[in-house]
Amino acid sequence: MLPRPFCLALLGLLLPSTAMALDAVVPPLVAKGVDPLVNLNLTSLVSSEADFLGVFDEVTQLDTAPAGLTASCLSSTSCLYKIAKAAGTDTVLAGQATLVGQDYQFKLVYYSVSKNRILHTKTFKLPNSPAEIADGMGGHVREVVTGSAPAAPDSTKLNGFQDVDLFADDDFETVAPTADDSSRRLQTPTNGDQQLDDLSFLDEEDDGGAAALATENAARRQ
Repeated sequence: MLPRPFCLALLGLLLPSTAMALDAVVPPLVAKGVDPLVNLNLTSLVSSEADFLGVFDEVTQLDTAPAGLTASCLSSTSCLYKIAKAAGTDTVLAGQATLVGQDYQFKLVYYSVSKNRILHTKTFKLPNSPAEIADGMGGHVREVVTGSAPAAPDSTKLNGFQDVDLFADDDFETVAPTADDSSRRLQTPTNGDQQLDDLSFLDEEDDGGAAALATENAARRQ
């Protein structure tokens, strides 16, 4: 019989391995022409959007920029590796924010320690508006982390319902007059569009009775 420790080790090899914990660190964005307080808010937004994805077990935002974190570091695996090892993390989500006129130019990079390479890079522009930056940042962070762009909304749908023409011609049926419609109409003198049933045919049907009644009255007068 095999020793118990050996059996446990063998069982561990046979069982499927569980998913490894994945942590990320977000250092302050490299700022160019951006107020330090604004840059702090932008970094916090990137960090919170990364945490919201649910991809990482933990997302840590660094309070101060690591030594050597510059614009050129964003394309250097050795520089990003040093930042990751110093923070004791598996991945680095770093970036740069540049104010150009009325817009912010962003660059985000996603670095993996295990692969020792930059997995994804994303450059984009957002208007200099807190509301539009807050609305637009999430999709870009998701894309640089997962590598998949968010799906475009379906313009044929509105509030989850299919957009249909409520007044399509096919929805209405025109009823044509039937061949046996023998009703006769008379135009009224005051309203030309208004029609009344012609009841004169009743007189035609009653002509025989009227003639007999006239003959009877004449005989009584004699």
